[in-house]
Amino acid sequence: MPDGTAVVTRQASPSLAVAVFRFPQRHPRAAGFFLVWLLGLYCAFLARPPAITDEQTTAFKVKVQEAEVILGELARAEQVLMEAELEQQQFKVWFWRFKPEARTEVEARQPAVDAARAVAREIQGRRDKVLREAKAVLGLWSEAGVEEGRELFWESFNSGKVFAQRQTFIDSIFTILDSRDRDWISMLLQLLFQTLINFFTGLCASVFIFLLQLPSLIWSYQASVWSAVSFFALAGVAAVSVVAAYLGLLFGAGGVVAYSTVHLVVQQAARLEAGREQQRRRLDYDRREHHD
Repeated sequence: MPDGTAVVTRQASPSLAVAVFRFPQRHPRAAGFFLVWLLGLYCAFLARPPAITDEQTTAFKVKVQEAEVILGELARAEQVLMEAELEQQQFKVWFWRFKPEARTEVEARQPAVDAARAVAREIQGRRDKVLREAKAVLGLWSEAGVEEGRELFWESFNSGKVFAQRQTFIDSIFTILDSRDRDWISMLLQLLFQTLINFFTGLCASVFIFLLQLPSLIWSYQASVWSAVSFFALAGVAAVSVVAAYLGLLFGAGGVVAYSTVHLVVQQAARLEAGREQQRRRLDYDRREHHD
């Protein structure tokens, strides 16, 4: 400038929209995890599978009726197996392995039991195959397959919550019994910490159990390899996303409770200290007036 003075220009701060737009460029991994998390929540709650057509429903009912016919045959085979086992069980007295007569009778009836069991297993296998064919008519990605997967997840999820609640109840009893020489704030924070740990453990275990049970469900629909892998991956992402969201809300609420409790205790201690200081000043003032 002619007068030699320096002019400092203040750069305008970027708007919120610009910051959001630049976030994936600056933090690609975090943005990727966030998008996967949103995808999991969408698959868990909002995704709508293709509707089942009338032709699929008709073919499914035909297969189910075929399975019901086999079910009657299976019931008769299981009845024969039960009778053979009961007849053999009559000779399984105490220490029958060390009694020659009883052992001979048991071994003599074992082939009949094995034959009846083999027949029952063969019929059960045929029925399971027909049911898998019935599910294959609907498809793994149909309403039936997706809803069955969701029911399997929520069953595991609720089991994890029940485990956490039961374990928290047990921990609270021991914490209360062991709180003779402790103040209430430390006991409350310990209960809160134990509750969060129990829910974290229970829900993580529920995801693991769900992923172990999921291949059996996929196998029952006789899906192709790529379809099975895709379904397993999306179901796993959805399960992890739901549990992560639930634990995030739970830990956030726990943090708010812990902060509020500690803040309340600090304020109470400050008020008590202020009251003591005011009382000291009054005593000092009374002493000075008394001396005067």
